[in-house]
Amino acid sequence: MAKAKAMTKAQRAKIYAVCREQAIDNDLLHELVYAETGCGSLKDLTSGQALQVIDRLEGRSTPKGMATAKQKRFLGALLKEIGWVLPGGDADWARLEAFVQNQYKVDSLKWLTSRTAGQAIEALKDMKARAEKASLQGTGGVT
Repeated sequence: MAKAKAMTKAQRAKIYAVCREQAIDNDLLHELVYAETGCGSLKDLTSGQALQVIDRLEGRSTPKGMATAKQKRFLGALLKEIGWVLPGGDADWARLEAFVQNQYKVDSLKWLTSRTAGQAIEALKDMKARAEKASLQGTGGVT
């Protein structure tokens, strides 16, 4: 099995530059590296792991276990499909947040885990199916 490519000098420089910009000290950087990759030292990072750390430092990644961007987009689409929209037609995220608080005891959508997001997606899909079934029954099955 081939050994993974080591972090480049440019990646190392980028990590330290972002840390300086965001006032992240060395201890916090090493904690983040360990949490993100399991590596105890920057010099042990592969090129892929370094990219993962850079993305995390720049806010482009989702913390492990949290709802993904894809899940959030899907939730937004489902909100529109079931009619949970604001007067302008945008998804009513406040209504979803209230639903999630009530059903899953999550204080805010930003704390939504991937698993809970999946449960919320399934619940909204069930709501959509029930609404479609009710509308078909109301029209005698004719669409």
